Amino acid sequence: MKKINLLVLTQYYPIEADEKNPLQLPIELSHLALQKHIRIILGIKEKTNYIIPNVKIISLEEIYKFKILDFFKIIKNLLYIIVNVLRFYSFLLLKQSNLLYIIDGIKYNLAIEEIIRLYDINIVHSHWFGPNCTAGYWAVKNYDIPLIISARGNDIYYNKKLHYGMRVNRLKDLLITFIAEKAKYITVASNDMYNLACEIISDTNKIILIPNGIDINIFNPSRKNEEIANKLRGNHDFLLLNIGGCIYIKNQIVLIHAVDIMIKRKINVRLVIIGKGALKEQLLNEINKLKLENHFLMIDGVNYYELPYYYTSADCFVFSSLQEGFGNVLLEAISCGLPIVSSPVGIAKDFLIDGQTVLFVNPNDSSDIAQKCEKIIYDKALKNYMIQKGLSLVNTTFSIYNKINHWIYYYENSISEKMN
Repeated sequence: MKKINLLVLTQYYPIEADEKNPLQLPIELSHLALQKHIRIILGIKEKTNYIIPNVKIISLEEIYKFKILDFFKIIKNLLYIIVNVLRFYSFLLLKQSNLLYIIDGIKYNLAIEEIIRLYDINIVHSHWFGPNCTAGYWAVKNYDIPLIISARGNDIYYNKKLHYGMRVNRLKDLLITFIAEKAKYITVASNDMYNLACEIISDTNKIILIPNGIDINIFNPSRKNEEIANKLRGNHDFLLLNIGGCIYIKNQIVLIHAVDIMIKRKINVRLVIIGKGALKEQLLNEINKLKLENHFLMIDGVNYYELPYYYTSADCFVFSSLQEGFGNVLLEAISCGLPIVSSPVGIAKDFLIDGQTVLFVNPNDSSDIAQKCEKIIYDKALKNYMIQKGLSLVNTTFSIYNKINHWIYYYENSISEKMN
């Protein structure tokens, strides 16, 4: 079996993670690292004390400091990138954010080339389009090794109306489109992301749909904690749960009005929102305005390994997001045995069936959301049916090992083609 020396590139993971709060990619890499024929080097932006077993984590900033005197290479890459950009959109460089984006790409290129040389890297997998991905392209081009890119959602979304997605910036749109064309494969997690990738890539055969996976050892219905359940529920008869950053795209304001409707119908319900963000104060003000303080609990964050206790404490998971790359929280909720009320986005749109594994709602209609939540609350047979269907779907479709095996297949295929 061919030895795989894999360089994984990402922007922020796992800088914001720790042993108690790992993010998605570190968990996936910890499983991938169990493969004996794969050596993993994780290149991230800044130094971190976070540890992933059997994965060597390297700060690109630290490597770059030792290469900063390599002026000829800096000039070569500077000219190569900027000339290509100037050919089309010279005015874009006037923006400071664009200049910083290009500078990051150039300096990380030096670090990535050094890592490729030192560790005999034979494939690069970039998670998320960003400066690291841009730098990764120039590096693999110089060393003639395959590049696989996993789009994460925000990087390929383009919504001018909501001003959402990296591609709203014309320079980033240009670079993402250019690099996507040059990659060996682009992996996406949902059909929405697949369709967006098709807009920027002419050869659609290299776009691979690989749904995210869930570790059912962590997320499962048996993970219960009575103390947490009692704290969340208080003196309320029913408990709804929402998890997501308090930002416009998550659309949690409509959930407040849905709860207000249910309260007016004499349903003693509480909604727990786990997440923080720019709109948290606005949400709290709306709750206070409607005098619903007793019916809401807002929590900034929860230890990752305690999240299942919050899921299993609730009667229903409610999700009103306007747009999602995948929607991992939906998968986590289903794995913990929760029925789902959701807008048709991400995993819900692609893999869930209305009336079986989800009740779909109009994300802008609080009355519709209230009605569907009430249906879950009062129709026990429907609730149990949805739970069983959801658990079956997780076990057959969303194993984290399925995702890892797909990655390995495309790593081996890319390396073999390059050798031949």
